[in-house]
Amino acid sequence: MRKSWILAGLASITLLTAAEGAWPSWLDWLFGRRERSRAAIERTSVKVQWVCAENTAVPAEGSDCLAVLLVSEQYTIRWNPDNNGAVDSLLFSATATGQPIQVRNSAQPQFPVVVSVAWLDPNPGNTITTQACARVKRRSLYSQQNCSASRSYTSPDVPPPPPVIDTTLLAIDLKPDVINVPALGTKEICVFLQFGDGQRAVRSSDRPECDVLYQTSYPDSLRRPAAVQQAVADTKCFTLSATGGRITSANNCDTIVNLPSVGNLQRLTAR
Repeated sequence: MRKSWILAGLASITLLTAAEGAWPSWLDWLFGRRERSRAAIERTSVKVQWVCAENTAVPAEGSDCLAVLLVSEQYTIRWNPDNNGAVDSLLFSATATGQPIQVRNSAQPQFPVVVSVAWLDPNPGNTITTQACARVKRRSLYSQQNCSASRSYTSPDVPPPPPVIDTTLLAIDLKPDVINVPALGTKEICVFLQFGDGQRAVRSSDRPECDVLYQTSYPDSLRRPAAVQQAVADTKCFTLSATGGRITSANNCDTIVNLPSVGNLQRLTAR
C-alpha cells in the first residue's frame, strides 16, 4: 500500500512537471534516461544606428527627422541530436531593459535557426541590456533553456546633430531651354533654383503650372529640396530680360508663367 502511494506520488509529480513543459534531470537519472540535449544560442550579429522615428528604415544622419537609437541583433541557435528523437519545435525569447519581451515559437525548425530582433530606444543617454534564450522540444517536452551572454548598449547623451543643409544658390535654371514667342503671344516660363548640394527647387507659387516640367527636367534624386531650401526658394524674386523682344510682365515676384511679350523672344535670362 505504501509503495503504491509513493509510485502514485512520483507519477503525479512527473505529470505536473511535464505539463509545465520541462523534463527535470532527476527524472532522467531515476529512469535511466539520457538528459535531453539543450539548444546552444549565440549572438552572431549586432548593428547599432540612429534612425528616423517615423521610418526606421531611414538613417537619421543626413535627414531632418526625429532620431531614435535602433539596436538590431541576430542570434544563431544550434542543437545536437539525442536519443529522444527529432526536434519538434524551438522556443526563443529575447528581453531588453524596459522593452516588451519578444517570443518566437518555430515548429519543425530547420537546423540551424537564425532569429533577428530589434530594439528602439528613444531616450538619449539611456542604457538597455539585452539577452536571448532558447530551448527545444522533443516528444512534447522542452529541454532546459540556454541563454546568451547579456549585453548592454548605451545611447549617446544627445542624438546626432541635424544635417547641415546647403542653402547657397548656385544657379537659376529657366525652362524650357529654347523659347520663341511670337509678337503679342504668351509662353509658360518656369524658373528653378539650384542649391549648393545640387538640389533643384521650384517656388510654391509656380508649382501648379511648372510641376510637370519640373519632374521631366530633373531626376528624382535632384527634386528633394529640404524644407529650409524650399523656404529660401519661396522668398526669391526674379528680373527677366530677353533679346529680340521685350517682356511686359508686372511684379517680378509673381508666378513666372504666361508672360506677354512684344516682338520675338529668342533668349531669356533671369537674375
